[in-house]
Amino acid sequence: TTPRLCLMMALDLFQEMLDHQETSNLPSMKQILQELPLDVLQRLVDFLWVPRLGPDALDYVNPIHNIVSRVSTLKLLMGYDNTVDTDIRDRSLDVLVPLVNLSDHLVGSMSNFSPRLYDALLPILTTQVGRNDAPMLANSLLKALSRHPANRVGLLYAQERILALATKDDNARVAQVALGHLYQFDIQDLSSS
Repeated sequence: TTPRLCLMMALDLFQEMLDHQETSNLPSMKQILQELPLDVLQRLVDFLWVPRLGPDALDYVNPIHNIVSRVSTLKLLMGYDNTVDTDIRDRSLDVLVPLVNLSDHLVGSMSNFSPRLYDALLPILTTQVGRNDAPMLANSLLKALSRHPANRVGLLYAQERILALATKDDNARVAQVALGHLYQFDIQDLSSS
């Protein structure tokens, strides 16, 4: 397994590369970022849901990725907000949102990660832990994904769950996602009428 500190350093490196792509002395920095291999994008998507570490945790082996992580029995019974490592999730969102906005190729490549991507993004829309801008970043990522036709199947997969979340109290943000990204309504037109 990769130590948590190494994951955070790698995400910080990506963030620095994105922040300085235009001012870099390397003229091909943007090209390098636009041509990231699918394995790197897959890892960034995987970082959207990393189980939180803790002293009360049990060893758990993920049979899909063979990653050993720490999951507590109490946390297995609790909701999303108590089980996810919000620092890694938020840093991954900080990298994914500007990264997919670099090119249509990257946005279309994200279709390879359905349904895992949408399973990780939807709970972030209603999260109450982590940074305050995490739901807005998840909303921005869904907006970017909705622009590319290759992601249509993934959005159809998430559509019912987004609508279910949108009908609950205090989920105006999720309702905006449902209307603005799934059904392509202009939110300003609806609020003015």
